[in-house]
Amino acid sequence: MLARENARTRNTERKARIRKHLEKPEFSPSAYDTAWVAMVPLPDTNRQAPCFPQCVEWILQNQHCSGSWAINQFGLLANKDILLSTLACIIALKKWNVGSDHISRGLEFIGRNISTVMDKQIVSPIGFNLIFPEGLVSLLDRNEVMNFQRKNGSLFNYPAATAAVLVHRYDDKALQYLNSIVSIFGSAVPTVYPQNIYYQLSMVDMLKKIGISRHFSSEINSILDKAYISWLQRDEEIIQDVETCAMAFRLLRMNGYDVSSDELSHVSQAFTFHNSLEGYLNQTKSLLELYKASELCLSENELVLENISNWSGRLLTEKLCCNGSERMPILGEVEYTLKFPFYATVEALDHKRNIEHFDSRVPQQLKTKNLLCHVNQDLLDFAIEDFSISQSIYQDELSHIERWEKENRLHQLRFLRKGSLINCYLSAAATISAHEFSDARIACAKSIALVLVIDDFFDVGASKEEQENLIALVEKWDDHHKVEFYSEQVEVVFSAFYTTVNQIGEMASAIQNCDVTKHLDETWLHYMRSVATEAKWQRNQYVPTVEEYMTEPLTSYGMGPIMLTSLYFVQKNLLKHIIKDPEYSELLRLMGTCGRLLNDTQGFERESRDGKLNIISLLVLQSGGSMSIEAAQEATQESIASCRRDLLRMVVREDRVVPRPCKELFWRFCRTAHLFYCHTDGFTSPKEMLCTMNAIFTEPLKLQTTSPSFDVQSEQ
Repeated sequence: MLARENARTRNTERKARIRKHLEKPEFSPSAYDTAWVAMVPLPDTNRQAPCFPQCVEWILQNQHCSGSWAINQFGLLANKDILLSTLACIIALKKWNVGSDHISRGLEFIGRNISTVMDKQIVSPIGFNLIFPEGLVSLLDRNEVMNFQRKNGSLFNYPAATAAVLVHRYDDKALQYLNSIVSIFGSAVPTVYPQNIYYQLSMVDMLKKIGISRHFSSEINSILDKAYISWLQRDEEIIQDVETCAMAFRLLRMNGYDVSSDELSHVSQAFTFHNSLEGYLNQTKSLLELYKASELCLSENELVLENISNWSGRLLTEKLCCNGSERMPILGEVEYTLKFPFYATVEALDHKRNIEHFDSRVPQQLKTKNLLCHVNQDLLDFAIEDFSISQSIYQDELSHIERWEKENRLHQLRFLRKGSLINCYLSAAATISAHEFSDARIACAKSIALVLVIDDFFDVGASKEEQENLIALVEKWDDHHKVEFYSEQVEVVFSAFYTTVNQIGEMASAIQNCDVTKHLDETWLHYMRSVATEAKWQRNQYVPTVEEYMTEPLTSYGMGPIMLTSLYFVQKNLLKHIIKDPEYSELLRLMGTCGRLLNDTQGFERESRDGKLNIISLLVLQSGGSMSIEAAQEATQESIASCRRDLLRMVVREDRVVPRPCKELFWRFCRTAHLFYCHTDGFTSPKEMLCTMNAIFTEPLKLQTTSPSFDVQSEQ
């Protein structure tokens, strides 16, 4: 407990620094861009004097003892960037015939490290394959180049590119742009400016990826509100930059803002992307952002997203195949994204992986990186502490669940699958991962466990008489003493059920400031009667229609009591009219259908061997033999995709009756269901989930190591 408190204290200090940076971003200077600005001649001097002598002076004052120039705040990840920056500074000094000693030391540095250029094990800045692209301005149609000039006078918001224009020709708007950034930043300029929208969105994305966004909710909402206004105004800082546009679309849509995929229509085809600056530079990050954006399809009619998904996915796959020897760090994220769709991963696993790969996930700019080192370290340290606290709490909660299992004698039930209750807690932790929601997680885990116990009891563990006896006991509830227990296992099941539901109801009632126990009891009884109906079908060998099947098993899947229990702990003042509203019912139907069909898909072979029906076998039977098993499986997958898409649309659209935090919980349960039924039935095969359990609960973080270095020492 003391360790947790100390960690919270340290994180409070980090939180303050990160919050300050979110509100007012700081941009580190770029030696490369400063060198290009230093090359701009003063107008009306016959190109004999620098327009920005303060930039020339900065170059003279900021050479490292090694002979290099660069703000190497990322340690050894920017080696080629240092070479490029050093070369630019040498040329700037040579242009104005100053700093001969600096030039000599710089050339010696490049000579010592020239092999770095061809070393494929050292990360290359984006665009490094074309050294000094700004120098090609003289070879291009200058009027055509100026078509890319933005309203602020810059080319693509890049000081270096804008300066390159002024090196070859005078342009009043371009000069005004450089004057403005020099007046803002002084003698050294950043790589990109302005980039507030991109930078702040990148920060929001990073905070979400590493699991600490909940600590900055108000700042994030403010950033997204501003980004949405810029989106509606078609701000060129968003619309004219592919990566920013795709990221803004993804973050805004997932956070409930009404954004149209039509704004991505200019890159709906591969050739339109290739004709953009990002496509010309073959930017993997831009491709990846487009692919992630395309995953957020809310309708079959969003053909723009479908097209982007097809071509960007293909190009990303090609990059994985073609970069065996030159493995860029971002390709790890590409591989993960292609392998695991965003709806089939859970936050706890995502957070852990993103923390472990944090160094390689810093947003990549055109030539260098602008995130200040101390902010980078604060983010990493905060996330590490937060995840470690979560793991510690998870372990305590898991011990609680194991004690609960023994205290309620559930381990004595022979029909219950060994180790399955641990998976129940995993399901709860995967869905409700924030460590502040401990009570919600435990109540959710116990509810999932009760569903599993009752499902197995009616499925394989009880006789007809025992099933009827349990139903009678639940119907009597507080008067259950008037009904005798038919067997010891009925007594064990009912006692655990009665005690646990009452305890949960008491805690939930305290949170809701009203008695919700009766409502919980009714929901559980409705679920139990549905399971009993399925058991009756099986005993009587009754073959239901697909419509009948999707009514009863949807209820018997158990999401009704699980969801209601979780919501009572997560959302205060959950009024009865919300739960009775058709919107709530539809959310429950879509989530339950996804889970039910995923379960049926993975359990088909096992249930077929046991002589049990599920949706796939029913589709084949109802078709009269015209539908093959493969066709039924394909139809089921299409139904899952349709329900998942409809569920996401309900979750991200504007709030109606059901509050957004409640709707998001439905989506998290859907993601957890995809995790458990990705390759097998995780509940019937506990060992299959062992790696996932260990990753979340016990395995320590494996942090990123540094990449290969090169000689930055001065010659002795």
